[in-house]
Order: sequence, then C-alpha cells, then structure tokens
Amino acid sequence: MVVNAALKMLISELLKAGVPTPQADAEWLLAHLLGCSRTEVHLHQNKLLSRGELQLLKDLLTQRLRRRPLAYILGYWDFMGLRIKLDERAMIPRPETEQLVERVIMRLRCVYPCKQDLLLADVGTGSGAIAIALAVHFPKAYIFATDISENALCLARENAILHGVDDRIIFLRGSLLEPLEAVLQSELNAIVANLPYISDDEVAELPPEVVNYEPKESWYGGVDGLFYIRGLVEQSLKWLCNGGLIALEVGVNQAEKVADMLGATCQYERIEMHLDLAGVKRFVMAQRK
Repeated sequence: MVVNAALKMLISELLKAGVPTPQADAEWLLAHLLGCSRTEVHLHQNKLLSRGELQLLKDLLTQRLRRRPLAYILGYWDFMGLRIKLDERAMIPRPETEQLVERVIMRLRCVYPCKQDLLLADVGTGSGAIAIALAVHFPKAYIFATDISENALCLARENAILHGVDDRIIFLRGSLLEPLEAVLQSELNAIVANLPYISDDEVAELPPEVVNYEPKESWYGGVDGLFYIRGLVEQSLKWLCNGGLIALEVGVNQAEKVADMLGATCQYERIEMHLDLAGVKRFVMAQRK
C-alpha cells in the first residue's frame, strides 16, 4: 500500500468511528510513521509502505479508534512552538492555554518593562507547558510550578530538562500555592493558572478522549467547576506583590463569576475578561492594587 492509499484508508476508518478531525488525525499518524512533518506527508504519497510499517500504522489507528488522544499516541504535542512530551500523566495543553500565556507575556512586558528577575508561579502545572514557555520568554525569571500530582510533576521536570530551563523552574507538590510556604520568602510578580474547571453538569458532555484518558484531577473542578479557582483567588493575596498580575483560564460561563470573586477581595484592579478564538470569555486577568 502506498502512502496516499493509506491516508484515504485512515480517513475512512476514523470518519466511521466518529473521530472529530479524521483528515488531520490521519495526517498526524502518517507523519509519525514516516518521521516527517504533517505537511510533508503529501510529498511521500507514492512511497510504498513495508509490511512492518503497515502493521505499525494499524496499531496507531487502533489506538485512535479507541479514542486515545492523538497527543498521547504521538508522545508529544506542540505548545507555543515548543515540543512538549506528553502521556497520561498530565492533561494535553489546548490552544486556549497558548492564548493565555501570550497575553501574560505581553502584560508582563508592559508592567515590568525593565525588570528581568521576575518571580512567577504556574499553578497546576501539569506537563509544565506554561512554566516552560514563561521560562523561555523570560530568560532571567524563576518560576514556581505546583501540582497535586507527583506523576505530572515528573513529566513536567522531564520537559523542563528537554528545553534546558530546569535550573529556573522549581517544581513543588501540593495544592495551589500552599507548597510555597516552605521555599519562598519574597512576593510573586505574577500567578498564572489553567486549573481544573469542568463542573458536574459538564462531565456528561466531555468527549471520550478526556473522560477515559486524561487524568480526572486535571479537569474536574468540583460541583460548580470553581473549587480550585476560588481557592487560588483567596491564596493569591498572600503571595502576589503590589501591582502583580493574576491570569486565569476559566470555563464557559465562568468568567463573570471569577471576575466578581477578584473584585470582592477589594484588592484587585484592572479586572479584565478576554475572549478566546471561539468567542468564549475564557481568560480573566487582574492586577493587585
């Protein structure tokens, strides 16, 4: 079987199984098999696949038909131009989270145009994607990355080593900002978090890729989805410096509630809600007075 025929076969099987993006997934699987980029797959359309390659492709397809996430099958995913190693130890970073980090980078450069030695926190770090992206964009910053999962922290450390920023990211196990008690004496310039925000009412709507494969502690946010976000807003006042930034990714219909939480503390100003590319109010940002 040549690559072009294999591509058509993959698309057909994925389409029949109800996989949301059959063409893209088929191209990714073939790119993984061929060791090329997704866009280069079509340059190899007349290449004859060996029996061993066909068996491996079948194995990859079987995994995807079982709705195992593509990123876990590939073993990596790209985040802000950085290749992040991924498996079932942590949630897969979404494009929305890239938007969050981009906004944080722009805001920090405005708030601290001359300050290089920033102290930042990535709360609920998961794969470490946010912390690593911040470390890459701010070469003199130190980032405290917390998570309740030791498995996730191990994966995050592996990613930090891969990108050469492990000497500036301090990984700490524990809930929200509580682990900072033992290690940090000064105040943070920014707190960034993509915490679990799926509520009880939303669980039934989640795709099998999430429910069956991604760790529940990475997406379930309690009855109303705001359990962890509420806790972080409360804790942030102890750790954030005057003028410091808090930036949160939130769920559908949560932005106003989170903005109200921040306003209710009477300690935050410039409370803003921003849309993601789908037009959802996805990000809430504010500055400590």
